[in-house]
Amino acid sequence: MVTNIDKVDPKEFEDIIWSRPENNRQASKVVILGGSKDHFADTSRYYQELKNITGIKLSLILPDYLSRLVGTKDNNIIFAESHKTGGYFIKESSDQIIRIINGANTCLMSGETGRSNETQQFIENVADSSKTQIVITKSALDCFAENYLEKLLSKNNITLCIDTSALTKLGKSIKFEKAFTSNLGFAQKIEYLEMITKKYSATLVISDDNTIWCAKSGEVIYSKTPREITEVIVEITKWLSWNNKNPLRTITSTFINS
Repeated sequence: MVTNIDKVDPKEFEDIIWSRPENNRQASKVVILGGSKDHFADTSRYYQELKNITGIKLSLILPDYLSRLVGTKDNNIIFAESHKTGGYFIKESSDQIIRIINGANTCLMSGETGRSNETQQFIENVADSSKTQIVITKSALDCFAENYLEKLLSKNNITLCIDTSALTKLGKSIKFEKAFTSNLGFAQKIEYLEMITKKYSATLVISDDNTIWCAKSGEVIYSKTPREITEVIVEITKWLSWNNKNPLRTITSTFINS
């Protein structure tokens, strides 16, 4: 099934619209996980975008190394044990972080955690043990070991929000039977997304020039309304926290409700 979001009747998604909390007493819980000593600009940007949204109780998990840089006055920031000199998350902090994530409605993995063997083991352990909906950016996807990517794609609670170059790289890494290349036509892109999401359980959200593709379980939706991927990720994260019964349907609604 293929759907052009831009031609969908908003009335079809009224139940999702009504799932948005009217005040912070009914707020959902969103957790952002990311950052390291060397990088946390993207993580900080997502935090700033989400922290003042009504209906969300937001927590940001950072390596405790960063406490000396960002301070400790913000009660929404949780500092987890990190490498004393490297400033990145370590596997010893994963149990604490998994408990926090599993107590939330949605987790945004913003990336920038580093690519050492230790950090890869850390984020893989988090992904394996988390039951909540997890939204993964391109930066976060780059932090996973290549030999873990097929397992990640097989998780039903994962939504990957990436661009076409990352999708091409992902397909090569898992040795998918069909290649996603820049010269694919419109119908060929639909066929690719149908094939890969029939095989794997994750939801894919792909930024492709002036088109946003969303696919799950062989169903493909798209919008030709230009939008920044950062804006898309913020919308998906907040709406999945309010209604995650049908991730693709909720994601579809973000292009109508925002």
